[in-house]
Amino acid sequence: MSIVTRPDRIMIGDGANTGTTLATIVNGDLSVLKRDMTIMPAGQTISDSDEIFIVQGGLHGPILSDSIKGNKVVSWTGQSFLPSVKQTSHIGYDRVTAQTINVLNNTEYSMGILIKDEKDLYSHRQLRKLYFYTSSAAATAKEILENFASQLQNDINSSKELLPLQVVVIADGTGGTTTATIKNQTVTYHNITAPTNWGLEISGTEYSFNSLKGYQKVFFELGLNTGFDSTVVVTDNQAMVLGEGTYGQIYMMEDFALFFWGFSNRRLHPLATPDRYSNATATQMTSVAGGTVTTVLNDDEFTFTVAPGTMIPAGSVLTLSGGDTLEIKFFKSTTVAVATAKSGFSTATQIYTLGGFYDLYTIEHNDDSASGEINGRSVSAPKRTLIAVPPQSTQKNLLEGILNPWMASAAGSFGPVNLV
Repeated sequence: MSIVTRPDRIMIGDGANTGTTLATIVNGDLSVLKRDMTIMPAGQTISDSDEIFIVQGGLHGPILSDSIKGNKVVSWTGQSFLPSVKQTSHIGYDRVTAQTINVLNNTEYSMGILIKDEKDLYSHRQLRKLYFYTSSAAATAKEILENFASQLQNDINSSKELLPLQVVVIADGTGGTTTATIKNQTVTYHNITAPTNWGLEISGTEYSFNSLKGYQKVFFELGLNTGFDSTVVVTDNQAMVLGEGTYGQIYMMEDFALFFWGFSNRRLHPLATPDRYSNATATQMTSVAGGTVTTVLNDDEFTFTVAPGTMIPAGSVLTLSGGDTLEIKFFKSTTVAVATAKSGFSTATQIYTLGGFYDLYTIEHNDDSASGEINGRSVSAPKRTLIAVPPQSTQKNLLEGILNPWMASAAGSFGPVNLV
């Protein structure tokens, strides 16, 4: 059995080009070079240059990809930026469907949470947490749920990295977002004035990101045991989504690709400190700017004036004109969304812009070279060149205008990649 390591090169742009020649390319520029090291204009084909290089402006001068030969390209693909999404699950009422929990006096209720992502990424044992509460002689749904929320909040506060969750007691009444102290813990509520249905909303939050821990998203499973009967529904309203082209993903791709530039030392002193080009600050996407949302001062729900459609999915981060920044936890309907960890807004109607990180293009190709053996046989090495560009940027449009015609004329006659 043989194992082939495919070297990666990731080229990262900042969204706009300044230089027009190899000599004038500056940090953040991203373009395509012909065999003669001149910038390839849009519309040219393999007949103009049978070999190209992706060039990135670096802190210390231009950085070139491996040679990409037209007759050796295996695939040409792309993926638009897609935000990562935190999981949200509900016990009982889920802000949409009329359902609640059963209420029994002097009864032990129990529930469990299984944090599953640690086992998915590492060889750690999955974290299992069990919670118990005995209801009072005059029990209510609010009493039962807020006591579970208090226990969860206690574990969240005492070991944030081990239990990265957010918990809210929700109902179908009025009142917006409020808080109360239950057994020395601050419990968050939503619309608990004169309700009919009650539920517990549990969402994943974020791990602190670093290159040693890697890119990781929380996902979990809820289970009900004693006290709860078969009428109580557990609903996974929003699944965890890793996303595409997020900062964490591009950072880790860059980190992995550094090995092929010779940076293999990750732990021993003195550590190498290579230049980094992935940007943790989102780019504002202009094509969805200018829409408005209606917000309520003390509420985590907000309403789009016009349904945003697929352009703004769950997980999107919006910057509002009043100074608020919010992340969409999930959509209740086509126009009403719930914000992550948001208890209120600065003003009622605000204009929004949408942030995004990177569109990602992938060129898989082979690199032929003569072996050192006497017979001089040719060796074909599979390689992959990744191109990360801020979405809806002039740089993105420029690259597509150059690469699509060239790829169409290559041996594989590849179709155009036009990301939105």
